[in-house]
Amino acid sequence: MNKSSKILIIVFILLSLITAYFVINQKKSEDPVFVDPLLKDRDFAIQNIDEVERIVIKRKKYPQLVFSKIEGEWMINDRYKVNEETMPHLLAVLKGVKMKYIPPVNMQKTIIKDLAQNGIEVILYNGKKEVVKNYFVGSEFGDGSDTPFLMKGSSQPFMMFLPGLDGSVRRRLNYNIGEWKSKIVFEEEVDKIKKIEVDYPQDRTSSFTITKYNDGYKILNADNQVTNRTPNQNTMAAYFDFFSYVRGESNESDNPERKRILSSPVFCKLSLVYTDNTTKAFTFYSMGDLTGDFVTVSPGNVHVDNKFFVEMPDGEMLLAQYRVLSKIMKPFWYFF
Repeated sequence: MNKSSKILIIVFILLSLITAYFVINQKKSEDPVFVDPLLKDRDFAIQNIDEVERIVIKRKKYPQLVFSKIEGEWMINDRYKVNEETMPHLLAVLKGVKMKYIPPVNMQKTIIKDLAQNGIEVILYNGKKEVVKNYFVGSEFGDGSDTPFLMKGSSQPFMMFLPGLDGSVRRRLNYNIGEWKSKIVFEEEVDKIKKIEVDYPQDRTSSFTITKYNDGYKILNADNQVTNRTPNQNTMAAYFDFFSYVRGESNESDNPERKRILSSPVFCKLSLVYTDNTTKAFTFYSMGDLTGDFVTVSPGNVHVDNKFFVEMPDGEMLLAQYRVLSKIMKPFWYFF
């Protein structure tokens, strides 16, 4: 075969390959693109949770809950800080829920009926106050991990689950208001506190007032007098720092025994006075006194297993362990 013939064969092969390439690609482009007709109806997870600025949860026979992001912090009903433990549970469902299966036709009537009777409606808004998701969550089926979801305006429910979660998805949307509220007793900007007043009504000798004074601290006894003893400046500075974060174990604002708790003997009254002259007042009641387990009158005789109800400045009531509160429940003599 001469050189010219070889060149012609090579050119022919190249042209054949190019022609085949365009024919195949043209065929692909002419093929219809498959579009899942149910994609919109089962697209419950929010891809970018940061775009959500407002969450409305409507539950049958319960007050509506509205979660709003205010200056980067979630609030409930524009009044309460959210619980730092339960809010991540809600956000995890909103961004991570996935389809488990499409329920069979013979189940759908039961699911739709349950959603109408017990469904929790979830509405998500972005920063422009636009609705980005709106759906209903029903009661669990099977082992409790199969949770029906239904997009508003759709008639096709889906069984959803949260990967990695052993338990109810619905439960994470259905905490009572006390579980949604923050359990933080103190979360203060210490630099803005100028005075701390601590009064033990049943043991006045343990009461005291500490004031920031020049570059240090000054402590007064229960009679607002300076003693001849020299207090420890480092101990008083550390005491102020304790108020940067103290967390309780539950919100008891709706406790049916609230009136009885508030009528029991006050163990401690504590006030924080700020540099702008505003004040926050906290009142502590011993659970041991109410149950009869421990009699508590002084910071010097608190049982290590005791707990305290704390009436907060905004009227909320929290329950906190003495193990947590002990760092702020100090007697006058502690600072010397």
